Amino acid sequence: TCYDTFLRDSVHSNHFRPTAVLQMGTLPTSKVLRAWLGSPDAVSFLLTSRPFNTDPLHRIAMPLYGDAHELAEHLQHQSVESEWAKTWAVLDRDTRSSIDARMEAMDTLFEGKVSWILSRHLPVGTPVFLASSMSVRYAEYFWSAGNRAHSIFCNRGANGIDGTLSSALGLAHRGKPAVLLTGDLAFLHDSNGLLAARQLKGSLTVVIVNNHGGGIFEHLPVAQMDPAFEQYFATPQDVDLAKLCQAHTISHQAVTDWDSLIEAVSVLPQAGLRVLEIQTNRKVDKSALSYFTQLP
Repeated sequence: TCYDTFLRDSVHSNHFRPTAVLQMGTLPTSKVLRAWLGSPDAVSFLLTSRPFNTDPLHRIAMPLYGDAHELAEHLQHQSVESEWAKTWAVLDRDTRSSIDARMEAMDTLFEGKVSWILSRHLPVGTPVFLASSMSVRYAEYFWSAGNRAHSIFCNRGANGIDGTLSSALGLAHRGKPAVLLTGDLAFLHDSNGLLAARQLKGSLTVVIVNNHGGGIFEHLPVAQMDPAFEQYFATPQDVDLAKLCQAHTISHQAVTDWDSLIEAVSVLPQAGLRVLEIQTNRKVDKSALSYFTQLP
């Protein structure tokens, strides 16, 4: 849903303030959602199949061990506030319509639009691996709801960047043609995974958003600490990805407009590894994100 956008408005976040929260599995990445769920007035329950802490918010919570089916069998019937859900659904629908209209009208290369396009144009049932940092976050913000049945995978945790390409190759091996959405640093961090391309029995399309550094840090206060920010946090790189792919005899395509991206992902190869590179500007991407998260 579009909670990351409309929960930024205090009117909406206060109106939908929960009195109880049932968390199943791990939380999404959105800081806006996490802050809203962290309300001290809400009673929290954590449903997990294994006895470990799945709550990064460190709330006082009641652990429930099992799965959703087991929980449903033992729950007593509860009265519900139907208007709450209806109002949320209407707001989510209207927010989605506004986002879609702005995406349709955007011609410039914005990192967030890549996720939006993939969600609409990848073949039905495509397995999608999301890299850490902004790749997974933009997918959370802009991946369109629908019936295309894309299976989503990612590595999470303090070292979620490790093994990004190799994990995606494992997903594609002996499976359906798969797609990896990644930034340049996550890709380069595991570029030795390219050595395994010859062993791949399947198809992997790597969509690299190359903004020449760590775009996620542009959204943090440390971005104001120039010149130290660029060297120590953004860590800019100028690797020629086309030549890197050529060295490994891997197909590389520079994508310079949205129509080319749509054409490249609407039908996926049946075998082999290929790279689609989209170059963006991280500082422009930050401003563009604000354009979508601050809707009137």
